[in-house]
This record gives sequence, structure tokens and C-alpha cells, in this order.
Amino acid sequence: MSEQYLFFNIEDKTIGDSVFTRSFSALVIATILYKDATTRNLSSELVLQAIHVGIEYLLLEQDYRGYVKEKGWAHSIGHGSDLLATCVLHPEFDVNQTKACLHAIRTCVLVEYPYIDEEDERLIQVMEALIKKGMKDIELRNWIEDLEVELHLSHKRYRIEWNVKLFCYSLYIALLKHREFSASRQAILDKYQQNN
Repeated sequence: MSEQYLFFNIEDKTIGDSVFTRSFSALVIATILYKDATTRNLSSELVLQAIHVGIEYLLLEQDYRGYVKEKGWAHSIGHGSDLLATCVLHPEFDVNQTKACLHAIRTCVLVEYPYIDEEDERLIQVMEALIKKGMKDIELRNWIEDLEVELHLSHKRYRIEWNVKLFCYSLYIALLKHREFSASRQAILDKYQQNN
């Protein structure tokens, strides 16, 4: 969870290989937390720190590449989503952190980089985990309604809108199995109809 691993060069805006260290560190932490959810060998303090950095990582990551030709998977948003979903499902997760998780997802969706490697599906895992932990339909509906593109530059707006649409389509499909989330599904339909 240190600056040598999960946060290695995270503030460096240069696109380079450090994303691989960060991204795969996220997977290692996720694996450890997943195991600890049943064995409960880690201290509460360490788990709470991991949950905090799981949220913080998605807020700070700026290298959104999925598959990098000749190098392999960077997939920072995919791996970061795996980490955050695991954090949410851990027994130590406090539902009062739901808003922070939703903010992290929003930050990931509203980026200029167009997602093409199923990042939306990985982010949906976090939403599913939050629903499992008790997130209410009204909370998700309000979040969806606030998921707006705020930039007015045409090419940036187009790319961000692509991410929002892709994410909302995937979220809508995921919510079909949650009958109690009808208001959230309707909010997605309303957003889609406004954009057509």
C-alpha cells in the first residue's frame, strides 16, 4: 500500500510503466483482503487502511490504459475496481463510506480516456458490492442523476459521454436482477432518452 507499490509515481502525469506496479499491487491487496474476509487474520487497523487506500487509488490513478501493446495488461481501472469491490465486501467496510466509493467511481467514469477494455464491467462489480452492503435505490438514483458531463469541449465531451453511456448501459443490465432498484433503472432510461 506504499509509495513503492500501489502509489508508485502516481502523481507523475507521464504515461509510463509505473502503472503496472500500481495496478498489480491493487490485485495483490485485493487477494489478501478477499482471503481475510473469511479468515480474519489481519488487524482491523490494517484492513481499514486498505479500504481507505482502495478508494484513494481510484481517485488518484491517471493512467487509464487497459491493454498496452507489447507490454500486456495495465488495466488500472479494472484492477482498482477489483480492489474496491473486495474492500466493500469485507466485513470491516463501513456503509458510511458508500459516498466515497461512489465518488471514486464517478471520477473513473468522467475521464477523457475512452474505455474499451471492459472497464465498465469491472466498475459494476463495485456497484454490486455496494448494493449487497445495503446501498438504497434512492441513493443510487440520485448519484445517476448527478452523473453529468461537465466539460464543453466537443472532443473531450464526446469521449466522456462514451464512458458514461457505456457505464450506464452496463449498470442498467446489472440492475435488472435487483427489482427494488426501479428508480435507478428509470434514471438511466431518462438519461439515455435525454441524450438522443
